[in-house]
Amino acid sequence: LVAEAKALVPRTVLDIGCGNGTTTRHNADALPDAEEITGIDISETMMRHAQTLSNVSSNKASFVAADAAAHPYPAGHYDLIVSRFGSMFFGDQVAALRHLKSAAAPGGSLCFVVWQEPAANRFLTAGAKAAKGLLPETPPRPEDAPSPFAMADQTKMTERLSASGWAETSFQPVTFRFGFPEQHLEAFMRNIAPVGPGLDPLLS
Repeated sequence: LVAEAKALVPRTVLDIGCGNGTTTRHNADALPDAEEITGIDISETMMRHAQTLSNVSSNKASFVAADAAAHPYPAGHYDLIVSRFGSMFFGDQVAALRHLKSAAAPGGSLCFVVWQEPAANRFLTAGAKAAKGLLPETPPRPEDAPSPFAMADQTKMTERLSASGWAETSFQPVTFRFGFPEQHLEAFMRNIAPVGPGLDPLLS
């Protein structure tokens, strides 16, 4: 994501759903000549933490606690809008993407990193597959509901991006190995639906 930003040499950057601001700060470090690097997330706690980290490192990144899908951005302002795993949870993707399009400068770019389909993300799905039949059944998630995989379908996303005003859509699959020490496995699985919520009533 940072390599894409460096190649585009944007003057102004908006980082959607930036969490604790890791990608925002990396972009700020990679783009020393940029005038503005802004991260936005709905979590006020994370935005305070992100700004503190940025201030400590004398980083130019700044942060806004707000709903990225509805925040009143300056019109036509951002040369580049990025997101690392923060855009799949829009309630109405077309409306949110159209709103972001209005905030993009003429010729501005949108670059999102999102999860591929469930079959390509075994670390997110193996627990649920192993627990199937052992935990209470959960109702199926509506097809277009916000979820980690809500932007995985390239055909649908091409249509949604086009409907919201974005053009020249392209996708680049990225694959990497994911892992962590075994002692963290339980904590990880307890935070991944449907396994985590299913375990709570059994262990309480």
